[in-house]
Amino acid sequence: MHVGASYLNAIHHHHSIQFCVGLDGSFDSRTTEDGDWDKGDSMVIPPDCPHQIDSGSGRLLTFFLEPEHRSVDQNRFQSLDSLQFGFLDSDTVEQLKRLGLELAEQNDVKKANRVKSLVFGAMSPERETQELDPRIRKAMQLANRQGESVLSMEDMAEEVNLSASRFSHLFKESVSVPYQRYVLWQRLLFALRELRDGVQLTDVAHSAGFSDSAHFSRTFRKMFGMSPSDLVKNSQFVQVEE
Repeated sequence: MHVGASYLNAIHHHHSIQFCVGLDGSFDSRTTEDGDWDKGDSMVIPPDCPHQIDSGSGRLLTFFLEPEHRSVDQNRFQSLDSLQFGFLDSDTVEQLKRLGLELAEQNDVKKANRVKSLVFGAMSPERETQELDPRIRKAMQLANRQGESVLSMEDMAEEVNLSASRFSHLFKESVSVPYQRYVLWQRLLFALRELRDGVQLTDVAHSAGFSDSAHFSRTFRKMFGMSPSDLVKNSQFVQVEE
């Protein structure tokens, strides 16, 4: 979860479902660098959908939700093939705006939890999603461990008693993203937690398993459309789940 200015970021895509709510008015978004801009005050972006956002000097409340999260109604989000304005109902948008503005003024865990509840409710209004294969859930739990010690695909497959080829196929089928890309996303989330806590960029890069800060910054920009330093500089509130 992030509250802050987005300005004009680069075309990028990532593993998560992304919710955006304009706190100071509407914002622009498009899916290609030469495409037409669409405008609105709230938007949802499905996983791995290329997008670019320009909020001008306005602030956004941005919430990233992993698509395999238990709250997600798989049928609902898989019906989205591109970014969509107006996905959230007007009452939910107004509540998120109010909470986002309050979080911009004061770090409040209760208000952040209320944001999560509203987003979870928007993604699962009718039913709970099916449980993941327990071997894949175990692999995800292991991959979510912090730092650079994440197991390779071959070692992870052995850990959950599958062949490497079967594990690769089952993981992508279950999570909708290859194992290596899921691990990369987790490393970036770990890095975000470190940056939020004031750790220096070079130390963050190494602890998250990147060769150097330049490698980390390039990868971060591909996923988030901005550099790590820009995100931290323009943030008024950042929360990353453990």
